[in-house]
Amino acid sequence: NEKLNSDKANESSKLKSTLAKLGNKRSRQESYNSDDDDFYDRTKSYKEKSTSKVSEVVETSETLLVKIRAAESEKIILETKMDTGKSAIEKAKIAQEPGDSLERFMQTNSENVVANNTKKIQDRLRAIDTELVRLRAMLKLTGYKPDTRKKPTNS
Repeated sequence: NEKLNSDKANESSKLKSTLAKLGNKRSRQESYNSDDDDFYDRTKSYKEKSTSKVSEVVETSETLLVKIRAAESEKIILETKMDTGKSAIEKAKIAQEPGDSLERFMQTNSENVVANNTKKIQDRLRAIDTELVRLRAMLKLTGYKPDTRKKPTNS
């Protein structure tokens, strides 16, 4: 009888400890707030990006002129590269001899490389043109008027 009572007491104490553990688990779950957890929060980086301050750069007519000159010089350089690429293609077509398949393959590959480079240059030229239009419009907004007077010469 005593053994049965001790077993029952043992089981009841185990049951009480299990219930206490479950109660603690529930209280932990109730106190857990998913808004505090940033691990799976994908909106956090978006919120930070959208609220970050954008540093504004003040453009003056002088800075715009510098940017326009740089874009124009880059445009001239790219146009010369494109002209040399086109002339290289034309020379290769003129000098093309009916050779073996390896020579034709290599010729085709070199033509493709030049064509890809030409396409990249054309894309960059279009981007420069749109940038120049934007910069010139901004320069016009500043009220800049180019000095058209002739400077006195020391003669």
